[in-house]
Parts: sequence; C-alpha cells; structure tokens
Amino acid sequence: MLGVFQKRSRRLPALALPAAVMFAVLALTACQDKANAEAGLPWLEETYKKSPPNKVWKFVGAKVEAPDLISIDVVVPQKDQVAFIRSQSSMKRLIIARRACPRQPNTLGDLIGDGVRLQINLYGEGKKLIDSICPHLS
Repeated sequence: MLGVFQKRSRRLPALALPAAVMFAVLALTACQDKANAEAGLPWLEETYKKSPPNKVWKFVGAKVEAPDLISIDVVVPQKDQVAFIRSQSSMKRLIIARRACPRQPNTLGDLIGDGVRLQINLYGEGKKLIDSICPHLS
C-alpha cells in the first residue's frame, strides 16, 4: 500500500508544472485583453462628450468590468422618458438602451480588438432601467 502512494506523489510534480505554465499563459493573455479594453476608454469618453447618447441622456462613465467587457453608465434625466421606458416590454427596453451604443463601432473595434463587448447600463430616477450589449461589438 505504501508503494502506491509513493508512485502517485512522484507523478504530482510532473503534472503540476504543465498546469502552472498553462495558468501563467492564461493570466498573461487576460492582462493583455484588459489592456486592449482599457485602450478604448478615452475614445468612449471623448465620443460621448461630443455627442451625448440620444442627445439628452447623460454619459456618466465607462469602465472595464472584465477583460472582455466594457460597461458604460448612462442616465435618462427626463422623467417622462423614464416613465415611457419603464412602460415598455423587456425587448423594447433593450432596443431603447442600444440607442446609447457608439455610432462609430469600427473605430472603437480597431482600438479594443475582437471579442470585447460593450454593455450599456441605462439608469433613470436613481434606478437601473435595463442593461444591453451593443450588437455591433459583440
């Protein structure tokens, strides 16, 4: 019985090395992807300053939530628009939130690369109305 445990303990270091190498490669890849996503933040801020979403909605900020996800917070300041959005079905609210997606997705795509999604978080009266992924960047 002791001989069985000795054989297994010798195999463990041999398996641990490839696993450690794979983990290191994945960690470095994730860091690179997050850097790609962060490269798009200045462009998003400048774009939303020049052209606010839906002309009256307020861009609050953008941040990298994950290596493959940029989150954009947008506030709907007009109470009548908030009431209208709340009265819509979930599908229609998704479509409405997508109006806050950037109008020049190719320029952003060139900065952040493939595989980075852009999520619009739409708020009104201090509460989240809906969040939606921009279809042209996913």
